[in-house]
Amino acid sequence: MMNNIKDKDVNFDMSKISLESETPVSYIDIYEDPVMTMAIFIIRDGCKIPLHDHPGMYGFCKVIHGSARMKSFSDPQNFIGNPPENIASKIRPYLRQSIKPVVLEEESIFSSDDNCCVVTPNHGTYHELVAVNGPVAFLDILAPSYDHSSGARICQYYEEIKGQNEEIKHLENP
Repeated sequence: MMNNIKDKDVNFDMSKISLESETPVSYIDIYEDPVMTMAIFIIRDGCKIPLHDHPGMYGFCKVIHGSARMKSFSDPQNFIGNPPENIASKIRPYLRQSIKPVVLEEESIFSSDDNCCVVTPNHGTYHELVAVNGPVAFLDILAPSYDHSSGARICQYYEEIKGQNEEIKHLENP
């Protein structure tokens, strides 16, 4: 069902969206309760939603206008160890505990003609989306919803540490 959703199904008309603002990302709230959150995100051409996570959550992302490049990472299976010295040396000592090992899952371009992207607590939970060849709008459904009051499910942002060729990549939580 999610794969067949189009912009008209959620009463979205890109021609009515002002892209005059310098804000890189806009957000239209559709529905939220403790079980799920549903919203539309609009990313201006060349802008992005930075690398972030959805801890313990499932996500369904369906492009309804334009195209987006999605790069996603997952926690590695059975990884025990510290980041290599060439990575750790780039990070201030007091921030080294914030380095997160991950595995690159996918880097693909999705358009409104493609199926929805699915992230789970174990697959693609760390990801970023970049608008390509114009603005992009996508329907985003998350379950369960974020839980900021208890701290159980809080979105965190990351930066990919550059200069890595290993299978295990490392993200920094600045």
